[in-house]
Amino acid sequence: MSPLSLILGLVILVVVGYFVLAPVLGKAPAPAVESARAAARAHLEAERETVYAAIRELDLDRQAGEVAEAEYHVRREQLMARGVEILQALDTVTGAEPPPDL
Repeated sequence: MSPLSLILGLVILVVVGYFVLAPVLGKAPAPAVESARAAARAHLEAERETVYAAIRELDLDRQAGEVAEAEYHVRREQLMARGVEILQALDTVTGAEPPPDL
């Protein structure tokens, strides 16, 4: 066996080993993990939009006089709290850094 073929064999072995071991060693996320993250993100984004729409509708109901002031504040506070939970979950799923405490 010539030294050139030995070196070529080692290079091929290293390259194949890298691609095989990268997901296990954490270099690249496995496709199943990425698809689960994408699904979770899509679900959270849809839920966020639902909460935003509910807040807008509640504000319109208040302006039209269809909801009592006390009930408006309670419901809006609940929706805002849920919105914060969703945004925090989105940050976790996407790996975003949380904002510094004010």
